[in-house]
Amino acid sequence: MIWAVDMTVRSRGDRGVVRFAGEKRRVLRPTVERASVLGHSFLDVPARAGREARVACLEVRAVRVSMELSLSRRVREPMAITALLAREVGRCGEKLDWLLLTTEHVHSLDDAHRVLDGYAMRWRIEELHRTWKSGWCNVEKTQLRGREALCKWATLHLAVAARAIHLSRRARAEPNVPASEEFSRDEIDVTLLYQRKLTTLKPGDTPSLENIVTLVAFLGGYTGTKSSGGPPGPTVIGRGLQRLAILAEGYALAKK
Repeated sequence: MIWAVDMTVRSRGDRGVVRFAGEKRRVLRPTVERASVLGHSFLDVPARAGREARVACLEVRAVRVSMELSLSRRVREPMAITALLAREVGRCGEKLDWLLLTTEHVHSLDDAHRVLDGYAMRWRIEELHRTWKSGWCNVEKTQLRGREALCKWATLHLAVAARAIHLSRRARAEPNVPASEEFSRDEIDVTLLYQRKLTTLKPGDTPSLENIVTLVAFLGGYTGTKSSGGPPGPTVIGRGLQRLAILAEGYALAKK
């Protein structure tokens, strides 16, 4: 069975391309810039140090080209690929300017949206891998050697890393939603009971998601000071979730 996988990468430098129909070799970026505009795409750009969150309007162009891949020092093979240029318009100062190379065919603005949405997820994917591999989970430090056992171990830690990242992001985006949307009753009650010195809420109350995530992060070593770098991240939340799982299990047994 052959699996077809579409890939998208960002091209930071310029490079030569070979156009179809026997045309001469051209430079990639000017070639895409001469293509007609497919339309405009809107992208949420999150805030970071020195930059406020915004919605970027991207002008989108795409063209199918043939590029030479170096298989060895002497062997080169042409490969058909789509070059997609997305440049931010209507903004002064720093702008988004993405020149993407993708194996997908882009014939319409909807096709371009699919490629852009996939590429925009790369930061979240990198954050997930960091949390999974070198953050709280440290999946690479396992001493397991069997393939089946290693796969199970990695999958469990990936699920924990994903939950930690999800809670970190949602607590910032929707701080006032009820904590019960993400935590069980036992998890909420035991957190409020254990962290009673940090909150006036009591077991049975339903705090906001931001409140409970912060309390869980304190379980994982979050300090809440300026030196901590802002709201709790997935690493301290992951550590807190590890302790919370033990506390919640003991709390449930105590109630019985």
